[in-house]
Amino acid sequence: MSKINILIVEDEALHAAKLEILLKELDYHVLPVAESAKEGMTTFHATQPDLVILDIWLSGDKDGIDFAKSLKQIDGRQVPVIFLTSMNDTETFDRAKETNPYAYLLKPIDRFSLQHAIELALNNMMAQKESQAANALQHVLSNGKNLFIKEQKKLYKVAVDDISAIEVDGKYCKVYTPDRNLLVRTSMKEFLKKMPGNTFLQTHRNYLVNVNAILEIELDNDLITTAQISVPISKNYKSAIVNNLNFLK
Repeated sequence: MSKINILIVEDEALHAAKLEILLKELDYHVLPVAESAKEGMTTFHATQPDLVILDIWLSGDKDGIDFAKSLKQIDGRQVPVIFLTSMNDTETFDRAKETNPYAYLLKPIDRFSLQHAIELALNNMMAQKESQAANALQHVLSNGKNLFIKEQKKLYKVAVDDISAIEVDGKYCKVYTPDRNLLVRTSMKEFLKKMPGNTFLQTHRNYLVNVNAILEIELDNDLITTAQISVPISKNYKSAIVNNLNFLK
């Protein structure tokens, strides 16, 4: 399971170094620090971060607000921005608001405020996606092929391809991956809406299986085996499974 990738755009070395240390302590993956808007944009395109922490006042022709406006013009990428500044004036805040940042932090940054800002930013990003029309949401997720799953105050980035199966467990869905199993408080129906089309196959009222993760199908025993779990096949779904998978006899 991969960590969340964070890009820092900060031209003050001491602040950048402290921020990098805090992010690593919080178990995030920090990309190479950019010192200007131009360098930040180059790194952004090269690394495709999940979140950007951006100093408003940057050296060079463009400041952090200009950089955030440029991100809005990039097609197919919805990346949350957290503004970072040592200034606390109304004019700067009003300029920053125009770019719709997900959070706004004043230096010096402490670990508690940083963690909450990141969680809020990622949660708000997912909430915005979920409020879009179903087709638009499906398009975004099928392009990114990642989900953000919250568990015990941490957000985990999970590649859809790494999910072998999903099991309904009371009010939760249990997500099986090679690294760990995660519980998501959602229904199977809602979970299916977020999955790329034709990737997951329902085998039972309580189970979904990733077609690409199937290792073996026992038709006599009504069982599908993946690397992480064996999934039952119910009579109601057996014919659909046989019809939707390619078999060589």
